[in-house]
Parts: sequence; structure tokens; C-alpha cells
Amino acid sequence: MDFDYVETLVTRCKGNDEEAKEKLVYDEMCDYDDLKLALKNLNEEELELIDFVFYKNYTVKEYAYFKNMCYSTAIQRNKNILMKILNNISLY
Repeated sequence: MDFDYVETLVTRCKGNDEEAKEKLVYDEMCDYDDLKLALKNLNEEELELIDFVFYKNYTVKEYAYFKNMCYSTAIQRNKNILMKILNNISLY
């Protein structure tokens, strides 16, 4: 998996303003690190779905159409990926 790709996804999630990033409190930084770690644990296909739906703001239905897969399969894949991310994030 490409580390730069994961960094790009996380940066999009947090915003591109470097000054704002510097002002993050410790807890927010932990959340940022947890998200980065969780995204690193995804494979290319999983990252593609997350990028398509959550960062490019397409729907899961559009993703299913784009990937030529059944909508219910795309929904299940999305749920599984979100659970995988949740399981890799430390809950305080």
C-alpha cells in the first residue's frame, strides 16, 4: 500500500490548512494518528471505496455502478470496511 496515498486521504479528512493542524490539541492529534493507522491497515480496494465515497463524495450506489458490482455487495463491503476502521481505532 502506498503510504503517500494514505497520507493524502488523512490530510483531506483533516483539511489542508497547515496552521490549523499545528493548533490541534493532543486528543485531536491522537484521533488523527488513529485514523492514519486504521487507513494504513486497509488494502487498495478498501482504500479506493473509502476515497470514492467519503472523500470524493460519491454514493455507494455510484461506487457499485462504477465497479460494475451489485449494490448490496457494495453496501456490505462498505459496512465491513467501516467496521475494520472502527476496530483499528482506539476508543477512549
